[in-house]
Amino acid sequence: MKNKKLKALLEEIDPRKSMDLVEDRVNEALNEFQKKDFNSYDEFEELMGEFVCLADQKINDIIYPYCDFRDYYVGRAIIYFDQIFPVHGMIAAHRIAESGAEGGIRPLLTQLAQHIADYEIKRNIEFPVVV
Repeated sequence: MKNKKLKALLEEIDPRKSMDLVEDRVNEALNEFQKKDFNSYDEFEELMGEFVCLADQKINDIIYPYCDFRDYYVGRAIIYFDQIFPVHGMIAAHRIAESGAEGGIRPLLTQLAQHIADYEIKRNIEFPVVV
């Protein structure tokens, strides 16, 4: 009896299970995200914040009718891009997206999605939540 409970608990907190789930959900957000045109840096920030919000909703299995936490999600996008591009990350990302260099916005979103997944996987391994 105890062995079955222990085995079930170990399966529940297996990092591979968490990794696969997070990666699947972030990829789902990437595939669902409706890329919009942007005409300014502020609009680009807003767009990246919307993507981070969608990824967060998918990862945590929460649906918001709209993302009402603009500053929070834009702030997270800025932090993520500062980690991807260590010098003025969001500005660098904006310039890449605006110029179309390195494939433009789609590869940037893919990088951002992977960075979000890596962060969430690490967080879930360090602080697992078992329900």
